[in-house]
Amino acid sequence: MRPELPTGTVTFLFTDVEGSTSLLAELGAEAYADALAAHRALIREACAGNGGVEVDTQGDAFFVAFPTAPGALAAASDFTEHLVRDGPIRVRVGVHTGTPLVGEEGYVGHDVHRAARIAAAGHGGQVLVSAATASLVNTELTDLGEHRFKDLGVPERVFQLGDGEFPALKSLYRTNLPIPATAFLGRKRELREVVELVDRDDARLVTLTGPGGTGKTRLTLQAAAEASEGFPDGVHWIPLAPVRDETAVGATFAQALEVRDTPGIDFGTSIVSAFGTKRSLIVVDNCEHLVAGVAELVGQLVGGCPKVVVVASSRERLGLQAERIYEVPPMAVSDGHALFVERASAVRPGFQPDEHVDAICDAVDQLPLAIELAAARVRALSTPAIHERLGERLGLLASRNRDVEERQRTLEATIAWSYDLLDDDERRVLRGLSVFAGSCTLAAAEAVAEADLDSLESLLDKSLLRHRVGMAGEDRYWMLETIREYAQRELEREGEADAAVTRYSAFFADLADRLDATDTLAVSDEQRDLVVSERANFGEAHARALATGDGAAALRFVRRLGPVMGAIGVGARDWYAKAVASVALHGGTRQDRAYALVRTARVASLMGDSARARSWLDEADALFEALGDGDGSAAAIGARCDVEGRAGNYDKVIELAERLAVLGQSLDDTDPAAAAARTRTQSEAEVALAWALLGRAVEENDREAAERSRLILAAGADAVATSGTLMEQASWVGDLALSLFVLEDYSESIATAQRALEKLRELEARDETQIGVVWDCLFTIGLSLCGKGDAESGISLVAAVRHMWHVSGVGVAEEPFAQAILGPVEKSARTALGDDDYEAAVNAGEALTRDEAIALGLSIAPH
Repeated sequence: MRPELPTGTVTFLFTDVEGSTSLLAELGAEAYADALAAHRALIREACAGNGGVEVDTQGDAFFVAFPTAPGALAAASDFTEHLVRDGPIRVRVGVHTGTPLVGEEGYVGHDVHRAARIAAAGHGGQVLVSAATASLVNTELTDLGEHRFKDLGVPERVFQLGDGEFPALKSLYRTNLPIPATAFLGRKRELREVVELVDRDDARLVTLTGPGGTGKTRLTLQAAAEASEGFPDGVHWIPLAPVRDETAVGATFAQALEVRDTPGIDFGTSIVSAFGTKRSLIVVDNCEHLVAGVAELVGQLVGGCPKVVVVASSRERLGLQAERIYEVPPMAVSDGHALFVERASAVRPGFQPDEHVDAICDAVDQLPLAIELAAARVRALSTPAIHERLGERLGLLASRNRDVEERQRTLEATIAWSYDLLDDDERRVLRGLSVFAGSCTLAAAEAVAEADLDSLESLLDKSLLRHRVGMAGEDRYWMLETIREYAQRELEREGEADAAVTRYSAFFADLADRLDATDTLAVSDEQRDLVVSERANFGEAHARALATGDGAAALRFVRRLGPVMGAIGVGARDWYAKAVASVALHGGTRQDRAYALVRTARVASLMGDSARARSWLDEADALFEALGDGDGSAAAIGARCDVEGRAGNYDKVIELAERLAVLGQSLDDTDPAAAAARTRTQSEAEVALAWALLGRAVEENDREAAERSRLILAAGADAVATSGTLMEQASWVGDLALSLFVLEDYSESIATAQRALEKLRELEARDETQIGVVWDCLFTIGLSLCGKGDAESGISLVAAVRHMWHVSGVGVAEEPFAQAILGPVEKSARTALGDDDYEAAVNAGEALTRDEAIALGLSIAPH
């Protein structure tokens, strides 16, 4: 067990082996391993003997904390002398003293990073000491002067233990990189990727792009510092944000690069002449408003200075052949959280994060600028209040700091800066795209926003739009919510909102018409993929149809989307509310209304509202009869089977299933579509009959009925095993598993339910949805576990499922079938466990997350 870490004033010591790669090649693997082990033992002995506590070891590097500065230097002196004398390993050492915070996983604070930076600047056998440490010791030290390190902090005086001679420190020199007001946090992956681009042998121009507030400037600065060792002729910083006149670009470059203005010679030629043979890194910040001028000058640099590398930050790429683009992404969730906590703690010492911090960061698209502005509000608002007010992001997110540039003082100003650089056509397209929820396809952008490929590409270049490839390989375009909010407001200001919303609703109502599934099991993979890709847009368009009283569009959405919503796991409560509101509106065709009523009735039965479901089906029956729509009549009968089955009227369901089978046989099958409809109708009749028999078996303890049900379900599962969709396969197999439970074949029931669960998980992983049928499979596994005698695990799974049904608003647990099964199972489990353990198992199950419940269900050994 590691000793307790020192607290208060602590001295940190970092070590790192110099030239480890070359040493490995020189000594060979076995000899190097022996030398490394000896070096580790020596360092550990010296540090422990002087009061040091080993905090971390990574590869061949040590991180040790000491309660006193003299102890740290004594340890460093001891092991470096031995290593230099005995060889072959030499280590560089950095020592720094501070007052760090001790968190759950160790030390937290800038002092740790400072010590590591100091160590990295040294050479093998050299011990570097910070001014903070030097002030606490009487040991002989050599003053090495002031140095800046790669953390870009202010210059710091550095000392060396002893008077040995070493090469110059590997610190920042010959640079005018600015000193940031705050420390660089997170972004390890992005920093590594940018530095790798800059370090490439063929690197000439690397441009970091992204919308305003993404943190391009800070990442560019840090990457330049990290890459500085490769540029012995210096790292040069050219800020362009204050420059408004494109003709002043050359003079700005020349001034920052300390190149004299020579009469009769243009700035580009003078700069190329001065840097023609130099190995320099030139960092150009904020190029987007001067793209043409910057591109011309950078093009001269790249073409005339073969050893110079240019790194630019811009909301728009420069458009040069040598350019490599790095799109700066939003922050990772963990980085965003850390940034919020750091900035919030700066304005409210002692700030403690809660669950609202991550929600706030998500709401502002994990943009560093927006996170910082939100965090600054903790002086006046609690995190719940900040989160609640983020519906109006642009007004809330503003800085009161006087040293912040005007264009970054508010999130609105940052986005406006980019918007103002667009031409009229680009602005119009951006405003039109703001009506989309989530992303859109090229076809949707053309129809709704009246965009074309050139305008979309231009907005992509300017970092106001983003691109990704959808599930079906289609191109999709999207924008950050912060940008979308700004564009929507501009859409309203220009008086274009009504027309854009009309085009939007019409487009997605037409798209919904491509969905012709009659029930959830009839949903094809292509239809499922379409709705998953456009789920946000379908939901938004449906909501707008309801808001505007467009009954025709609302009914089309319910008719076409109803079966698919079940297949992709959309919440029943939310969908039911939309469906009920839709059928209450006037307008639309009689056929659309009839099918919408059937869809709504199915959800009503799931919600436990059987009376309204029957009323809606009565109306649908009359409409289908008047229309002479046999397919519609079959759909209505199928829905009635569902309604009556959930109500426990099994004899009625058997009668309806027989009617449905007869009707299915009478349907036209002269073309493939009609034949498919006929097959689906007959399949639905079989499912309804199987469930009714299963209900009768449970209610009347009729084993023969249960066996008939199993045979029907097994035959159905076999029929779809090779040709059916994953959803069809999982549904049939899941139902089969429940029939096996009723037949008391518990082991086979668990194994079968697990097979169905694996198929559903495969489907969920493919399109990132959550399917309600998953809970049915877990319910069966829980019941069968209880049947096998594992009451604790079984009742926990049952409780988890019951809890999720309750949260979803569905009434499955109260249905007669579920009650008839649950009663004996729960009574037996309580008897086996006793009241206290039974309640503990229920509580444990209700506390399970969805993923935890699935993991538990799949971990059970069936046999």
